[in-house]
Amino acid sequence: QFTVNAGDDQSICSGEDATLTATPSAGGVEPITYEWFLSTDLENAIGTTVSVTVSPATTTAYTVVATDANLCTATDEVVVTVNPTITVSVDDQEVCEGEDVTFTAVPGGGSGSYNFAWTVDGSPAGLNQAPLTLPAVTVDAVIAVTVTDAVFQYSQGTPCSATDNANLTVNPTITVSVDDQEVCEG
Repeated sequence: QFTVNAGDDQSICSGEDATLTATPSAGGVEPITYEWFLSTDLENAIGTTVSVTVSPATTTAYTVVATDANLCTATDEVVVTVNPTITVSVDDQEVCEGEDVTFTAVPGGGSGSYNFAWTVDGSPAGLNQAPLTLPAVTVDAVIAVTVTDAVFQYSQGTPCSATDNANLTVNPTITVSVDDQEVCEG
């Protein structure tokens, strides 16, 4: 019996592409032709090659129909899951020299469970958590945080992520000195 495999289901980040590839599993007489459809619309092909690249906005099922030289057909379905976009923001901070400063990442989207990767002037810093505290700062720096989703599984590329930068401005310590003064009474 002639069969076709549309491949494993895939998970992507919102805005990414997924490449779907059909493979004849058994039987079939060459040449074999392929037509790809949205599973909800088997009338209008979206592709007529063994592989198609799709960019769904939401989770979508696709059906491949393979036809061999004897006009036998085989079908299979694959689902592309679109995971929600992740966002993150972190605010600039201004402190006096020698003070501690805390940056807090504010993530959104995705599953709601996140991993955090912080850098200070490009070097890794801090722990896998939303706040980053730098003790006794003495120089200006660029702080960056990259947030990735800790729950969703991805079949193409890396997990969905978002990055934001913040500037650390360190103001010099101000010193004040007062000289003793002598004054006359009256």
